[in-house]
Amino acid sequence: MTNRRKRTTLWSWILSPIAACGLLALGFFAGQRNTPAPAPATTTTDAATQQQIAALQQKVDSMGQLVSYSILKQQPAGERLRGVLATQELNSPNDQVLTQLINAMALDPSTNIRLTALEALFAHADNEVVRAGVLASLGREQNPLVQVAMIDFLVAARDQEAVSTFQHLAKQENINRSVRDAARRAIAQF
Repeated sequence: MTNRRKRTTLWSWILSPIAACGLLALGFFAGQRNTPAPAPATTTTDAATQQQIAALQQKVDSMGQLVSYSILKQQPAGERLRGVLATQELNSPNDQVLTQLINAMALDPSTNIRLTALEALFAHADNEVVRAGVLASLGREQNPLVQVAMIDFLVAARDQEAVSTFQHLAKQENINRSVRDAARRAIAQF
């Protein structure tokens, strides 16, 4: 090989990568110049986006609750009861634990588990979500023992929003007499 050819090969090895990097940088800067700036978001799109995100978050939360409830439901009653009793021993349960207790109180097929979950919720009667969960469940509950316990819970929590539900229960003739009497006693305490 000649000396000139060696120098050309050496320069091509050195200059080719440098030239490629230079062309890449040139293309990048040219692309940045020609790219239009994103339009500023308007407050209506932000509000609509925030509403969509909130709605999706609510759906995800409710699906999570349904999944945890269905898992609990598949377990034998003894296991579900142990789970509820284990939450009673927690000094400061988080919102997820309280939600699971509310779900157990509202949806579990076992009366004993619903009563035990309600008993565990007594320590958290000052929590607005807990009171709202018990009040919402009272209207759907069919077992008189659980209904009376829920009425006692709401009276102990001094939940003013429950008075209209108590009045409704006290007037219904197709409801168990013990439940009607408990509702009347509850109204008298407010």
